[in-house]
Amino acid sequence: MLTGLLDPTKGAATVDGFEIFSNMDRLRENLGFCPQHNVLFSELTVREHLEVYCAFKGQKSRYEIFRKVDKMIAQLELEDV
Repeated sequence: MLTGLLDPTKGAATVDGFEIFSNMDRLRENLGFCPQHNVLFSELTVREHLEVYCAFKGQKSRYEIFRKVDKMIAQLELEDV
């Protein structure tokens, strides 16, 4: 719920001074995502995985997602995969 992946049923929560119901986009800019198990999907490419995680972080613009993913792939030298 604190990351916005599940909808809260009631109550309130604040993360770093931001209320989760009205500030989720702002919160995602500063939150990490650490699943409890391996969440790599065999059907997805490296590029597709990075695009999904950009969306988890709240990036909405396809252009910005593509730009950031291109930069990450180059930095990690993963162009061949």
